[in-house]
Amino acid sequence: MNTCSGKQMRCRLKRRCRDKGITVREYQRLLHWQKGVCAICGDVDYRGLCIDHDHKTDKVRGLLCTRCNLMLGYSRDDPTILTGGVIYLACAE
Repeated sequence: MNTCSGKQMRCRLKRRCRDKGITVREYQRLLHWQKGVCAICGDVDYRGLCIDHDHKTDKVRGLLCTRCNLMLGYSRDDPTILTGGVIYLACAE
């Protein structure tokens, strides 16, 4: 298993925050507000939650686990695609 030192994790967090235009303090506030879990599924991501943002406005929406962040990205942030996925899964039962 590939583990990072505390210093490496702090550097990675600083870089992620800088890239999304927020401070580490703002990230920590979001993390506290979300009780340390993904805003969509409620899971904890041991690598740190992703900073989700609106691709049109660049506004930060919240923190997501890697899977949920990828789900939104692959759906191109389109609610119609996500709704289609929900309907597909419900009908497949």
